[in-house]
Amino acid sequence: MGITICSIVFGECFNYQDTRFLRLLNLLNKILTIISSFYSQVFELLSGILKHFLGTHICLYRNIQEMRDFITENIERHRKMLDTSAPKDFIDSFLLCTDKARAELDWGEWEREWWTLYSH
Repeated sequence: MGITICSIVFGECFNYQDTRFLRLLNLLNKILTIISSFYSQVFELLSGILKHFLGTHICLYRNIQEMRDFITENIERHRKMLDTSAPKDFIDSFLLCTDKARAELDWGEWEREWWTLYSH
């Protein structure tokens, strides 16, 4: 199941011995284990206090950052090899949609609207 999802999202077929794939699965397992724990629920209630102490939340943040780094690395690799006429996977489609939205958005117009609304 994990290989199928990764194949759709990242556009590469991992095998079960691939160290990057195993690391990704391990990170996902750790993140989900921490998020579903009692500690996570307590941290949500007392985050203003607990964030100043060592705890499981630091490990969670580290794991999430490593997952983000993995995804960012894949997005940048896809951006370099992007074929606009034939998207191969989810990331290619995402990049094409964001590029199209960025091109259609008139930032000058948006900024003028924002200043008009919020400067009073």
